[in-house]
Amino acid sequence: MFFYRFLSPFFIIFFVSFYSSITNQYGVATFSLTGLSSSGTWTCSYSNVSDTCTITVMNYLIYDDASVDNSSTLFGSYISLWNSGTNSVTYNSSTPCYVLKNTRGNSESFRPYSALNGYTNSFKLTVRSKNTTYATCPIALYYYIDDNNWGGVKDESTNIWVSSKTNGRFTESNKGGTDHRYDEMTHEFIYDSVNNTLTINRYYNGVIENTQVMNIPIVITSSVKWGTSITWDNNTIREIYEIIAEPI
Repeated sequence: MFFYRFLSPFFIIFFVSFYSSITNQYGVATFSLTGLSSSGTWTCSYSNVSDTCTITVMNYLIYDDASVDNSSTLFGSYISLWNSGTNSVTYNSSTPCYVLKNTRGNSESFRPYSALNGYTNSFKLTVRSKNTTYATCPIALYYYIDDNNWGGVKDESTNIWVSSKTNGRFTESNKGGTDHRYDEMTHEFIYDSVNNTLTINRYYNGVIENTQVMNIPIVITSSVKWGTSITWDNNTIREIYEIIAEPI
């Protein structure tokens, strides 16, 4: 919905392309613009007065606010990373949110985002979520090529980790962090295909609190799956309230 105001006490006709509208008593005209496939600039005019607005069409890879249950298409099947890790995804309509649950202790598994399968260009993934158990369940951006080549950046709501298994050899480093065990947080995960890096930006109460950058040790190919790591204690839970992925 778009609003324009002309300083006139009279009813006027409002034109944007083939759209028209009549102002109300405050000189405000409204119209709905739908079906756009590309960005552009539109001009509205009345008599000798005109104005323009620029509409930017965002081509989201993922836009899910958890208002309805899209779990069957948003997520792919889990993949065990080590110690036969398993996880589950359910939907809570009362919150609403997606519920990620680790279902095997002392292990790690991977849950892909289906829309990002095979995506090799740069993108930003923004996730709003909360850990809801004392033992922590992370939110992450991991790449997965095969059983011997995967890794990424993850936040357990306590510590941030950088992890990778490259040609069968696993390494992991703890980057520290403030304990937000029960706090809602927003994370930006950025994949830079030019520099082959993964960045995690942790936000708490709208303020950036921590940034870590990982140099990816392998080439990301079209067989890649992107998703989140789910790990460690059995029955740990993270609620996801919003997921947005967009090209950059």
